[in-house]
Amino acid sequence: MNGFLRTLVIGFAALGVLFLGAAATAAFTVPGRLASQGLTPNEKLREIALTPEEQAWLKRMKDPPKEVPSLAIPQLKTDELLTQMAELANAQRANELVQDLRRRTEGLAERETEVARREAELQLARADLARLQRVFEGRQSSLDEQARALEREKAMWASTQVETVRKVNTITAGEKARYQEQAKLFEQMKDNAWQSLRRFPPREIARYLAFMEGKKAARMMVLAQQDEAGPGLAVQIHREMMTLDPTAASASQIELLTSFYLLMPPAQVLPFLRESTDQEVADILHQMAQGGNLKQRAALMEALRIEDSRRQLAIQRLVEARTPVP
Repeated sequence: MNGFLRTLVIGFAALGVLFLGAAATAAFTVPGRLASQGLTPNEKLREIALTPEEQAWLKRMKDPPKEVPSLAIPQLKTDELLTQMAELANAQRANELVQDLRRRTEGLAERETEVARREAELQLARADLARLQRVFEGRQSSLDEQARALEREKAMWASTQVETVRKVNTITAGEKARYQEQAKLFEQMKDNAWQSLRRFPPREIARYLAFMEGKKAARMMVLAQQDEAGPGLAVQIHREMMTLDPTAASASQIELLTSFYLLMPPAQVLPFLRESTDQEVADILHQMAQGGNLKQRAALMEALRIEDSRRQLAIQRLVEARTPVP
C-alpha cells in the first residue's frame, strides 16, 4: 500500500471516531434537554416530521372525548302519555290538513289563472264574432239591395213583356170555328155585310175580317173608310188586325202572361187586370194555382179585393167553378 492510500484510510478512520463520539454525546445530552422541556424524543420527532393538523389529529386519537351521559327520561303516566300521543296525532293531522289546503289553494290559483286566460280568449272570440257579424250584416245589406234591384229589373222586364203579349189578340178553337162560320155568312152578304159589321167594336170586326177572303175583307175596309158615321173606324180596324194572331191559342197566352205576372208585385199587375175580363183574370189565377204559386195568387186576390171587392168576389166564384170537386 502506498503512502497516499494509507493516509486516506487513517483520515476516514479519524472522522468515524469523531462521529461516534458526537453521537454518544447527543444520546446522553438530548434526552435530558427534552425532559427539561417536557417532551419525549418521539414527540420532538413528530413536531419536526408532522404538520400541525396531523399532530392535532394524533392528539385527539390519543385522548378520545368522554362519553356523554344519557339523558334520564322521566317516567310518564298512561293518561299523560295518551294525551301527548293524541296531541301529536292532532298536530300531524292538522299539518296534513294544512298541506292539503295549500295544495288545493295552489290548484285553485292555477284554475283561476286558467279561467282568466280562457275568459280573455272568449273576449277576443266575441270581439272577432262581433266584427264578423258587422261584416256579414254589411254584405247582407248589400246583397238585399242587389236582390231588390234585381226584382225591380225583373218586374220592369215582365211589364214590358206583358205589354207585348197583350197586344196580340188570340182566339180559341171554338171561337175560331164560330168566327169562320160567321165570316162565310158575311161573305155571302157582300156589301150589305158592312151594315152588320159596323155595329161591332173594331176588335170584333178585325176578327171577322181575318177569316174572310182577302178581296172581300179589303172591300169591307173600303166601306169602313167610306162610312161617314164612323170616322177613323178603318184605322182602328187596321190596328186591331195588326195585333191579331188567329193561329195562336189563348191558353198559351194565359200561361205566358201568368209567368210574367209572377215576376211582378200585385200593385203592378192590377193595371193590366183592369183591361182584362173577369174570366181572363180567373184563368190567370187558376194557372197560378196549377203552378203551385199559391202565395202569389193569394197576394193578387187580396189586391183585387182592396181595389174592388165586388169584382174580386165574382172572379173568385169563377175560379172556384174551375176547381174540381174532390
